[in-house]
Amino acid sequence: MGNNIIVTVVIATFNCESTIRNAIESVVTQSANEIELVIVDGNSTDQTISIIEEYSDHISAFVSENDNGIYDAWNKGVRLGSGSWFSFIGADDVLYPDAMQNYIDYVNSSCPKDALVVSSRVNLVTASGNSRTIGEAWNWAKFRRIMNIAHVGALHKRQLFDHYGLFDSSYRICGDYELLLRPRGDLNASYMPEITAIVSDGGTSRAAGGRIFDETFKAKVTAGGRSSVNAYFEKKIAHAKWALKNIVRGSNRK
Repeated sequence: MGNNIIVTVVIATFNCESTIRNAIESVVTQSANEIELVIVDGNSTDQTISIIEEYSDHISAFVSENDNGIYDAWNKGVRLGSGSWFSFIGADDVLYPDAMQNYIDYVNSSCPKDALVVSSRVNLVTASGNSRTIGEAWNWAKFRRIMNIAHVGALHKRQLFDHYGLFDSSYRICGDYELLLRPRGDLNASYMPEITAIVSDGGTSRAAGGRIFDETFKAKVTAGGRSSVNAYFEKKIAHAKWALKNIVRGSNRK
């Protein structure tokens, strides 16, 4: 690793032997040089740690110990990283080869100097191979109602954590949304329209089922200042859409 680290990429892992190699490969083969990789493992009991150790020459920091979920792991990654910016990907996500170079070029050219977050677009891929592109420019009027930016791979400036704190580890699914709600309309966020990652549409959020709606409601009200009435109706609408999609998905499998 070079001395001029601009981006620290953080991966949280736990018993992910089937996907972690691809995630690591996508980071260590990035065209950008000014990046480092930090991996925080939650005491995996499968082959995850053995696979990670194969890449020890490419990893700036690695720790494996009991943790309190993905956001606790990401907080450890922030403390271990030396970058000016932090990017978080899941153990089943993959960065495109030029993702970090595109981000770095954007930060060094078009990005507003006071931006604390830079997001992009990602390809969301289902288990059946269907894909759709998600990720919009940050807009407070919309963001306070729905998480409409693509968080995977997005850049978070170190000053964001210095000023607003780390992730709330009491969350299991929506801790990223809660963090970015804290500044409310004062968040300085920028948007790069390139597609930077492939994201599995079957990770923590989908596996958690209805819990995501409870956490979203909590984040909106406590961190985002949304009225409980508005947040409640938004929760019910989102849950109904989710249930309908599951019904349609089940029908298509028959």
